[in-house]
Amino acid sequence: VIIDFYIDLDYLLNSNFKWKKLKGELIKLNQETSKIDAIALVKEYFNALTELYGNYNKLFLKLNHNTLVDIKSKLESLKLKYSRYY
Repeated sequence: VIIDFYIDLDYLLNSNFKWKKLKGELIKLNQETSKIDAIALVKEYFNALTELYGNYNKLFLKLNHNTLVDIKSKLESLKLKYSRYY
């Protein structure tokens, strides 16, 4: 079973939401097609969030690498035994 989900552009443009910056893009898109593929939109959003999260993690590691290495070596020097708590 294949299901398609679409967002009706006329509904968006006529809604009470203040589109401001996107209104021009929505009007232009509405001239090309009357619907937005919601599944593709969600996939693009997810990919953008994944890329943003990955870049954030790279920046965090770049800025904090030395501190994290120091913390790791201090923890290893304590010679704690690993145990799982439930």
